[in-house]
Amino acid sequence: MTLSDYERQQLFLLEQQLRADDPALALTLSLAPAPAVPHRTLVAGWLLVLCGATAVLWGAYASFVGAAVVGLLFVAAGLYWAETPGSRKLRRM
Repeated sequence: MTLSDYERQQLFLLEQQLRADDPALALTLSLAPAPAVPHRTLVAGWLLVLCGATAVLWGAYASFVGAAVVGLLFVAAGLYWAETPGSRKLRRM
């Protein structure tokens, strides 16, 4: 559904009024959104989380503390990797 000319004009006037009344808010709202995380990076991060969780469970089952600690590190790294957009992660997967 498209806007009528009157509605577009009213929206434009509202925008101008917002910019005049609160320039800081207008600047914040006009900033570009954060870059999206690439699909490959997201999948690789969550696979790392899954492997880490498996290592934690295996370490707890076998009473092997080293495996549980490494698993927790993998989980933390995987979550960071999956949720942080970056240009140098997984260049060629």
